[in-house]
Amino acid sequence: MKIIHIFDDEKIVNDVINLYEKLGFNQNYVVLHSGTPKHTIGLKGSYLNIEFVNTSDGNWLSQLKLLVRDSRVVIFQALSYEKAKFLHNLKKNGIITIWVLWGYGLYNIKKFQENRWKFSMWGLSWIRQIYTYDIIYRQAVKKLDHCFFLLQKDFDILLKSLPCKALWTSIHYQTIDVLEKKQFKIDGPNILLGNSGTPENNHLVVFDSLKVNSKSKVITPLSYGDRTYIDKIITKGGKRYGELFKPLTSLMNPSDYHKLISSCSVVIMPHFRQQAFGTILIMLFGGAKVYLFKKNPLFDYFIEIGLVIHEINKELNKGLFIPLSDSEKRSNRDILSRQFSEKETLKKLKVAFDAVLG
Repeated sequence: MKIIHIFDDEKIVNDVINLYEKLGFNQNYVVLHSGTPKHTIGLKGSYLNIEFVNTSDGNWLSQLKLLVRDSRVVIFQALSYEKAKFLHNLKKNGIITIWVLWGYGLYNIKKFQENRWKFSMWGLSWIRQIYTYDIIYRQAVKKLDHCFFLLQKDFDILLKSLPCKALWTSIHYQTIDVLEKKQFKIDGPNILLGNSGTPENNHLVVFDSLKVNSKSKVITPLSYGDRTYIDKIITKGGKRYGELFKPLTSLMNPSDYHKLISSCSVVIMPHFRQQAFGTILIMLFGGAKVYLFKKNPLFDYFIEIGLVIHEINKELNKGLFIPLSDSEKRSNRDILSRQFSEKETLKKLKVAFDAVLG
């Protein structure tokens, strides 16, 4: 039996592979990239069971088909357009297919379905969008057997958007064990705003209402995303907060980034969808006060498991700089240690894989 995971060239691939390797199954990994890998290049010498496929190569689909031909299970770690195109063309022949949600694939589908007839929004790309979502993604999703999505609400979005007969299992791949070993702790007056330079971060909505004091910098990660949007946020943020606005426009190594965000006792993640899940866990574990929109499906999920979370619309400027109590910090930390320990995460993954494999 062989299990193949197909990744995009993302920063956290190494951590995810390290986790899956501890399951003990016969697993192989494929990383799709365009040109030269940016985030996963170091993995080439770390694992013998990893292959790289350049999607700029005209034969990439054929290469990928050869790599999965003897597989029992193919796991799509996120469903990017390239992976959807491959699944659309895949002759399953008994192969079990799984989509592990990383966010962007699902919400791109939802965005198109909600705005499909807004020609002014899509412009000349409208026909391409129709091809992408009404043909490629529609047929790809029909071929799925399982969806490993953390939230039932996200699976419901998929069911409302496209025909799907897959089974849903609540799974995550983030753990907090590394944080526990490093004793990650928040110590500073700053604010962490958003996690990337995309419109889904809704920075401008926060700019309209967020009031800061002279001791608090507004640290705003903008190292990737939409260049036009990033430039706009840098300009607007500078005008709104002056020297207190600190845009992060270059990628940082994880240790330096964790050191920087440990200075942020307030975290504002103004997404309407599930996003920045790993960063939110990190900051909650460290003792930060986290603000989300109520419409973000993570809000209700966090409340249900007992975490102390604050609502942007109602509470953003009410006691913004009053820290969580020691008991609230301890409670958040204990819940995260139980729910997102490596041991518990591997246990859930093992149960899910056993169910899939029969």
